[in-house]
Amino acid sequence: MALGDAIGANLITITLVLGLVLVFSPFIIDPASFVEILAFVLVTNLILWRFLTKGGVSQMGGIVLIMTYILFQAVLQ
Repeated sequence: MALGDAIGANLITITLVLGLVLVFSPFIIDPASFVEILAFVLVTNLILWRFLTKGGVSQMGGIVLIMTYILFQAVLQ
């Protein structure tokens, strides 16, 4: 329950902050970047959910999550 609370609080905070910044900022932001980020957020959450339902994140699970992050950074650069 605490893990769900922490993840939910972070997602809500990020969503609200980004929403307020987009509403009140004069900058134009390309929506295509949000599509890429959303895809990686969903994939990462599915991977993490699978590991947590199977009893926890093992060393191999940590490596998979780190490799997903490296792939995310490589795609966005």
